[in-house]
Amino acid sequence: MHQQEYNAQLIAQLASDFPRRMDSTYAWGQAISGMTLIPALRGLWSGSSIDEHKGIVDLSSQGREIVAINTLTQGRYGILPYIDFTIASSEYLKRVTEAGLEITTGLTCWAWVYFDTESSGAETGIISKWYTVGDKRGYLLYKSAGDAFTFAISSTGLVGTVATIGDAAANYTISKWWFLAGRFEPVNEIALMVGDATSGAYTWYKNVAAIPATIYATDEAFEVGRYNRTNYLDGKIPLFGIAAEHLTDTEVWNIFSQTRPLLV
Repeated sequence: MHQQEYNAQLIAQLASDFPRRMDSTYAWGQAISGMTLIPALRGLWSGSSIDEHKGIVDLSSQGREIVAINTLTQGRYGILPYIDFTIASSEYLKRVTEAGLEITTGLTCWAWVYFDTESSGAETGIISKWYTVGDKRGYLLYKSAGDAFTFAISSTGLVGTVATIGDAAANYTISKWWFLAGRFEPVNEIALMVGDATSGAYTWYKNVAAIPATIYATDEAFEVGRYNRTNYLDGKIPLFGIAAEHLTDTEVWNIFSQTRPLLV
């Protein structure tokens, strides 16, 4: 076969493959199957898996159902169902603490989030095991009152041992999908990745100064959509997960890139 003819056939194959890879149904299957292979995966949840008890089924097959508190509702963006949070109704997701979520070494947590107007200028919890009363600080992914996406951990539960990394409010806007991932690598780094569903752009923010060796094993509940037993989210979350491993930049990017076609 001549090279020119071979090239033409290859281009034809790729031309049909690229649209398939951006198809939302294909993307969902690829994303979920890929995330179940994440090292030390401790939980993976989606708005598609709400049972008759308003529990969110754990797609990682580890049985960590997380329960809807108050009147959480379900919506849909294309084929992708999401969980709709409202500040006024104090809505959030909760799972009572257990050893599998009391992660003390490497950690990566992530979520797709859509912020409604009411979240602007307000502290809004995304993923947390964090309560300042009784010094029960563990790990926390949230948006600050200054609209900065932020990831934090504490090594002892005390405020004096909190390490943080944020984006200095460089990204936040309402009414669009954001991918947020927090990562802790003992001793070496605490990091935050912010991805934009619309453009596909993403940015890493990293702190390598005075990073502790462990995270405090707080017995505070694992919560989504609020932190510190207040600071509720007003917005939508379709997919979130957590691993007891500091995933690489590429592994986090893979989660972002494989799930982004569901939201564009």
